[in-house]
Amino acid sequence: MNQFILQLGHNGLWYGIFPMLAKLPIKHGVSTRLGGESRGPYASLNLGLHTGDNGDIVRKNRQRFCQVVGVEFQRVVTAQQVHGDRVAVVSEEDAGKGSLEYSQAIGGTDALVTNSVNLPLLMFFADCVPVMLVDPVQRVIGIAHAGWKGTIAKIAAKTLTTMQQTFGCNLSDCYAAIGPSIGPCCYEVDEAVTVKLQAAFTVWE
Repeated sequence: MNQFILQLGHNGLWYGIFPMLAKLPIKHGVSTRLGGESRGPYASLNLGLHTGDNGDIVRKNRQRFCQVVGVEFQRVVTAQQVHGDRVAVVSEEDAGKGSLEYSQAIGGTDALVTNSVNLPLLMFFADCVPVMLVDPVQRVIGIAHAGWKGTIAKIAAKTLTTMQQTFGCNLSDCYAAIGPSIGPCCYEVDEAVTVKLQAAFTVWE
């Protein structure tokens, strides 16, 4: 079974999905850098308003991505990610925060959780690991930005705990999808990082 696949959308934009999540009553997608309008070092589908790219072009790219996923661009909720472990619970009153302006995104946050219907969550990843979480029973979704600092701080586990404590999610009902990230071929860490990882997690031999 394919755990993650790329597909070409109706608007010419390439994006990824998890077949496991596609069977659930949610919409989801993982962007690529193909099919957008950005130029130069941002080419072509840059979705980050915090990168220095032309804001109008980024907003057009976001609209294209939301269109292919099937969610409303104006309702997207985003965060100002800081490689921390803060999890924000968002609701209908947060709809649109960060969709048009980076300054309006939820500050100092690396994970978002909601049970509001049709409230899209959008986060940004370069090298770091996207973790998508879904509880189809309680109808709760979450997304976490897990770089090495967030991983050491157990951001994914804290996101699940927030889903459990806030919305009564049963962990055995939850699905987790780990998105594309940089691999060992292209990313090396030194002892300063490995020591912290070993201290944070039990190493089985």
